[in-house]
Amino acid sequence: MTTPAAALRQRLRPIVSGHHVNRRPMRLALLVGIMGALQLMAGVGLADVVGFSKIRHVLDRFDWPYVIVMAGALLVSFVGYLFTYRSIYDVDDGPGLATRQLLAVVTAGFGGFLAHGGSALDTYAIQGAGAGEREAKVRVSSLAGLEHGILGFVGEGAAIAVLALALSKPPLDFTLPWAIMPVPGLLLAFWLADRYRYRFRGRQGWRGSLSVFIDSILLIKQMFCQPQTSGSRAWRRDQDRAVIR
Repeated sequence: MTTPAAALRQRLRPIVSGHHVNRRPMRLALLVGIMGALQLMAGVGLADVVGFSKIRHVLDRFDWPYVIVMAGALLVSFVGYLFTYRSIYDVDDGPGLATRQLLAVVTAGFGGFLAHGGSALDTYAIQGAGAGEREAKVRVSSLAGLEHGILGFVGEGAAIAVLALALSKPPLDFTLPWAIMPVPGLLLAFWLADRYRYRFRGRQGWRGSLSVFIDSILLIKQMFCQPQTSGSRAWRRDQDRAVIR
């Protein structure tokens, strides 16, 4: 016998499962409404835990200029995302997207809309622009690497600042590795990817996934070494030779 909870889960499963790109407008609107309600309930719950009087006291002393600063920082980061997406799409004569299409993809990804499924939205966009499945995976992996790599360099800068100011916290065993490792780690990744670039191409399973990861590092290396040039023909010939071998 089906319980009410099971019946409710069965009704909600088509709404909350699957990728949001494939949703009909009404279902997407319903899902956004559910998420908004959950966010509101979570906010009210946290305010109740802290105390509504304390929340009101903080809001009475709210400094609005900081909101303008935050909005400016958000705009700068959005522009950074836009240039990063365009670079990933365009490097090595990539498939490319029209400006309006690229802006729509970046807005969706940056804002968290359609985020279910991780990088699936980016993969759909690159394949829709004409890239093959493997090339789309390589470019999406490069995009993810750049997103996280930037955080590593920010952490390195913060660690160097802590050391230069002789601050006692965080401790040295935490700040010293962050101050030293990111740049050598990046150079080591470039060297290893270049050394083993042919080893796993054309393979299946985990070796095929590793080859995608290696090629994504090589694509980032291309962006660093030749930011204003296009080398896709050489890059693709290189992959073709590896598959033939």
